[in-house]
Amino acid sequence: MAVLLVLALGISLFLSVAIQTARYSILRHDFRVEWYVFVLWAAAFAILCAAWRTEGRREAGRSGAGMDQAARRRTASWLPLAAFLISPFLLLFY
Repeated sequence: MAVLLVLALGISLFLSVAIQTARYSILRHDFRVEWYVFVLWAAAFAILCAAWRTEGRREAGRSGAGMDQAARRRTASWLPLAAFLISPFLLLFY
């Protein structure tokens, strides 16, 4: 679950940058942590947890293993979502 919490943080940071780009200019493009980052973090975590449990149940049904074991085995396939964590740093090269 800790992995999903970190991945949800990355998704919320990416969405925050995407929302803030409407006010960016060539001279002012700083990233600010707004209040809605925490709302996005909670929503992303809830969605990731639901998807992780659903995938775990599906995999457990196919392989006959326990749900927790099947979900843990598939955790590595979620790691590419960690690329969202670097989105605020991309603004350094704007």
